[in-house]
Amino acid sequence: MMQAIGRDAGGMMSEDVSIAVRPSGEDMTVFEQLQRTVPIRVERDELLTLQVAQPLPELCVKHGRDADQWRSIGINFRPGLLGQEQVSVASFARAALWVTITFGYAMGRVLNVSATLEGRWPICRRCRWAALVFRWIGHIFAAVGPLALFVMFAGLQSGASGELFEKLRLVVAPGWFPFSLMVAGAAYLRSATYVRCRPIEDDAPTTVVIRAHPAFADAVADLYTDTSGATTSSEEA
Repeated sequence: MMQAIGRDAGGMMSEDVSIAVRPSGEDMTVFEQLQRTVPIRVERDELLTLQVAQPLPELCVKHGRDADQWRSIGINFRPGLLGQEQVSVASFARAALWVTITFGYAMGRVLNVSATLEGRWPICRRCRWAALVFRWIGHIFAAVGPLALFVMFAGLQSGASGELFEKLRLVVAPGWFPFSLMVAGAAYLRSATYVRCRPIEDDAPTTVVIRAHPAFADAVADLYTDTSGATTSSEEA
């Protein structure tokens, strides 16, 4: 189940954990029906839509703490050098840079979603607080431009100096657009990232490898052992 041990972007210990998946169109077990998430509606025949197909422990994936909430999450992937790579802050930064370099010509290609993984994942209070902080960071950076435009308009009405107007213009562009909006987009993306995945290399995968806390990895291994043992006993009977 576990393949590698290391540290994630936040410096926490993490391990590779294989999670069983299946195409969303297949029949589901009773457990999967109870845990089913709302499918992402994308009108694309080539979109690979996967679904978590095994029980998960009631421990936070990232922090290994007791989960206080199960959240339905759709994890998106884009074509990358190593396969279908998860949409993350790093991939968002690369895409934004490439779109800027090509003056928007490559936007359709680098922002193309080629696969999605649906499931309900256990998270803890620390995850929810981190999501709230990054969401507010996004709100603040997104509001810079409208606020500057309001000040500019008010300044024009009151006869403010041209020097102030010029400074505010620079705040709007290129300060707010595109740089502040890029930071806001990255913050919003980070606020919605509760699970980190390795690239999907197969066209029809049966497992997806995620980065998880060692406690979560051990709990998944225990669940797998218990399930395998119960299945074996049932067949023998």
